[in-house]
Amino acid sequence: MPDSTLAGLTAATTSTGGLFYGTQSGADRKFTLTATGASLTEAANAAAVRAVINAVYNYGNTGTATVTLDAANGVAQKATLTGDITLAAPSNPVEGMEMSVQLTASGGARTITLSGITVPTGVTFTGTVASGSVRRLKLYYSGSAWLLTSNLEFA
Repeated sequence: MPDSTLAGLTAATTSTGGLFYGTQSGADRKFTLTATGASLTEAANAAAVRAVINAVYNYGNTGTATVTLDAANGVAQKATLTGDITLAAPSNPVEGMEMSVQLTASGGARTITLSGITVPTGVTFTGTVASGSVRRLKLYYSGSAWLLTSNLEFA
């Protein structure tokens, strides 16, 4: 793309927050404006982006410990409960992120205790997971606290 065209695109997108979609050489493109100039992301990368977003990080077996998931590993994570655990607030959060946590009890019923995760007012957290069952927790980071928004068990 010639520099004059790039300069025109940069000027045109400043008032719209720096994002627009277009076609270049017959392919759909997403253009974004940054502090260092314009960049472009090809629509062909969409499948790779979806694969990263939908990937489930496997923490593995927990043992009997405090488990601190790392939000940098993705918004969907799972672990196998091989003992009773304390689930601590995930590290490295980004304000507004939601995290789905799948915990599968193995070798007997397991108990989950929460640490640093706020349970909704008037709700009592039930952390016992039957052997072989899956507990699915949904967490939301408000910018200052992790909030429990869902606590479901599937046999």
